[in-house]
Amino acid sequence: MKLAASFIFFMLAHSVSASEELVIVAKPISAALSSKSCNEYIDNDPDSKLQEVCMDRVFNVSYQVLSVLSGNFSSKIISGIDFYHYTGLPDHMIIDPVCVTFNYDRGEYIRVESVPAGKSNNGYICEST
Repeated sequence: MKLAASFIFFMLAHSVSASEELVIVAKPISAALSSKSCNEYIDNDPDSKLQEVCMDRVFNVSYQVLSVLSGNFSSKIISGIDFYHYTGLPDHMIIDPVCVTFNYDRGEYIRVESVPAGKSNNGYICEST
């Protein structure tokens, strides 16, 4: 179901402490497997959202930014990291456009969640999951 204000869902769904959150509508550009391990990004916090998605490999991802829904970002391209999933390449990399939630932490944008985006009379909307 598409909801015009569904990006508020993103704000309520994540508890962010020391990192900054950014929600964008974007077009995927690239994903490349990194030599890094996700152990470099996981704190010892058992409630960390990263522990839920980390499966030992890291992707370097980039997106063309179409719209910023929440947070501050002025560039047209964003580069960040994502984690290897049980299905392999993160399936959101084939969704266009896509609403992407990033946390900015330790100098990097870390993808937290993605859902399909759609166009409305007032801009973009994020589909709820």
